[in-house]
Amino acid sequence: MSEKRTNSIGSRLIGHFEGKSKNVGLLNYRKVEPLWFTYINIEMLRNIWDFRVEDLESYFILNFVEQYGVYPICNNKTGFDILNNTLKTDFKIDWSYFK
Repeated sequence: MSEKRTNSIGSRLIGHFEGKSKNVGLLNYRKVEPLWFTYINIEMLRNIWDFRVEDLESYFILNFVEQYGVYPICNNKTGFDILNNTLKTDFKIDWSYFK
């Protein structure tokens, strides 16, 4: 997430893909597997998500951890913010779509 044009989602993903982000986990992963990136526009989920976009990101991160047991290699956030809130939502993430 970024409001700055110089730090847009496109430039951040290119930085990850080309290694400019210096994310060692991602660089090592790229040596053995192709990299695929996905992003979700918050407006797509407005009818089922009434919270902040940061909370949605935390929801995805924590659900990823629950599913795979590790944090996503491109994300160094912990998703801690969402633990301070009680969120009432019933949608589930189909992680097989992202494989």
